[in-house]
Amino acid sequence: MSSGTTPIEIDGQAVLALATSKPLWRELKNGDSGEDVDALRAALADLGAPLDRTGSLNSSVLAAVADFIGEPHETVKSVNPGMFIWLSDQGGLVESCPLRVGMRAEENAAAIHISGAVESAQVVDYPRDVATGAHVLQVGEQGIAVDDAGRIADSDLAKLAASSEVQDARMQLAGAPANGNSDAGTDATNSSTSSEAQHATLTVMLSLATPRTVGSVSPAALFGTVGTKACMTDGTEIVPVTVLGSRTGVTFVEPAGEKPLPHVATAPNDLSLTCSHAT
Repeated sequence: MSSGTTPIEIDGQAVLALATSKPLWRELKNGDSGEDVDALRAALADLGAPLDRTGSLNSSVLAAVADFIGEPHETVKSVNPGMFIWLSDQGGLVESCPLRVGMRAEENAAAIHISGAVESAQVVDYPRDVATGAHVLQVGEQGIAVDDAGRIADSDLAKLAASSEVQDARMQLAGAPANGNSDAGTDATNSSTSSEAQHATLTVMLSLATPRTVGSVSPAALFGTVGTKACMTDGTEIVPVTVLGSRTGVTFVEPAGEKPLPHVATAPNDLSLTCSHAT
């Protein structure tokens, strides 16, 4: 369930799910103001309504609410809490619906159970030998920034929670069948009423936020290597390079300066060659 949707109707009236920073607890009429009015304005603006984020309740706010619940503008003359399902964040996974179509809803009875927000997420055993630069996790179709310790920023948790891969993992936590498979990789902590936090894992891909062009060379083509710094030569010119990684028989490098990598790198025969990187 996400903010801006109308997941249920009561007596033919659509109920709007809305993520606001303050719960809507009172009936709001034209001219009312306060933190709850500002929260309503901000939430509607986040969903694309042409509203200032602060101000009093006016005809523009009422018109925006009417548009979201599919009612004519002239029929919405005030705003009351019964018109909304309050979400404390940008949404959650529907775990169960105790009420069915046609059932009578008793006062204070649960109509929908949704999962809590993703509170934190971090890559387990984050690799330390990755190429330098900003990195992103590819979770399905979502690209999510991750810091050097593998932590996902709070601002990206809602995006992570919206991915089908995370929703499948959370369905497994809830005991329901998932749409796909989840394997080890990222650890997402889900809010829980139990004293012990629940955990779900899924496989993700880690990549550079900005792609880099690298060359693959034989380790024998490098000389003057100190740490990740080395040089290559085509027999005529010396090119300083940075070593990004390696696998059996291949080393991945990129030029450290403005000189491009040589098209043909040879093992240096002249042992007197010096590498400015290594000095």
